[in-house]
Amino acid sequence: MPDRIAVVGTGLIGSTLVCALQKSLPKAEIFWIGGTTTKPQPQPGQDSRVIACAPSSKRLFDELGVWKKLPEHRIGPYNQMRVWDYEGTGQVDFCVEELVDPVGSESPDLQLGYIVENAILLEAIQSRIEQCPAQIERHVPATLERIQQLEKGGVHLFLQDGIELEVDLVCAADGANSQLREWAGLSSRQWSCQQRALTAVV
Repeated sequence: MPDRIAVVGTGLIGSTLVCALQKSLPKAEIFWIGGTTTKPQPQPGQDSRVIACAPSSKRLFDELGVWKKLPEHRIGPYNQMRVWDYEGTGQVDFCVEELVDPVGSESPDLQLGYIVENAILLEAIQSRIEQCPAQIERHVPATLERIQQLEKGGVHLFLQDGIELEVDLVCAADGANSQLREWAGLSSRQWSCQQRALTAVV
């Protein structure tokens, strides 16, 4: 296993990864690099950016000790979802009654998923990171200027403030337009659906 790991990105993916690495690799040196994160709003229902958290993701957050930190009144369980295409010619319905637990019996507490405000979940993850005995070296806020892959293995990281780090593994969690992904030469596909979305809190 790598001894020195860098995680680039302070969003939901990067934060969750740092939290998971602290638990699974407590002796590894973890370097966290990225910008600042959004603080939750003081009043409920203020953050219009939310995620639909699947039961499998909830189990992960349970294992990391994150889910219990979420205020119950800021979690919205849902048991049905309807998805349709942009032409309106086809749709599919998902319902919790169609799901069963791993042993095959119906579970009355089973949910299709949970709507959670992005900032509230981030705050809970960061709180867990701070409380974990496995400490990290935090470079936040910071900007990664360039990387250099080493012949002996590993990656050399150059930060904009002049700090240089040499790690065995670097994890790109810096968003959809990942600069780190481009530097590493990893290909991606994307296309525009020519659509806009409107979110609201009801």
